[in-house]
Amino acid sequence: MQNHYSISIVDPKDLLPFRIEKRAGIKKRLKEEIREKKKLDEVISLIKKYNLKVLYLGEDRERGRHIERFLLQDGYMEIIMEYPVSITASFLDKKTAGKYANAFQKIFKEIIPDSDLKELFIDSVLIEKKEPLSRQNWDFMRSIYLQKSAVFAVVVASIIFIFESMSYLIELLIEHFFAQASHGGYATITPVVISAILISFFHEPAKLKIERLMDRVLS
Repeated sequence: MQNHYSISIVDPKDLLPFRIEKRAGIKKRLKEEIREKKKLDEVISLIKKYNLKVLYLGEDRERGRHIERFLLQDGYMEIIMEYPVSITASFLDKKTAGKYANAFQKIFKEIIPDSDLKELFIDSVLIEKKEPLSRQNWDFMRSIYLQKSAVFAVVVASIIFIFESMSYLIELLIEHFFAQASHGGYATITPVVISAILISFFHEPAKLKIERLMDRVLS
């Protein structure tokens, strides 16, 4: 069984910009989670700017901890949002792990305010070689990537099908408009045609964006 590689980051000094504090009351807790998850999303967006894949898998609560999970390129990441915030990413390939480690270091250098601890924290982002994964965990890490890609493919293909159907409907509406117009039926059909024109205006740009998204996810 092949070894795997891990990046483990712990933030006991609250240097990272996101952390969920334990608050009394469901309403306060939810507000806190929403605010801090937005901050985390900003960091995830910075990772993507380095042409690295980060797909959101969802959140979980385990022994009182709020955990955010992400699928990476040949890897998997968990972020514990409570104090002390920790980031753990595991990879099947050392080169890929290095790309994410370099991205983390550059991002932390950008978002963390200058202090005596900043450089020490950045230098702590290291790649560790771990013992071979169990067959169960290995299969899990490989299969979850394929499953996520398959889900994206089905969803995106379905959306494109809807857009194609809308395009066909628009053509029918316009043909119907001209048929009605030739008989003086402008008033009854005009609202429908205006809607069709608005839909067609956004149709192609949205379709192109979706097709590009599918290409990136499945490449």
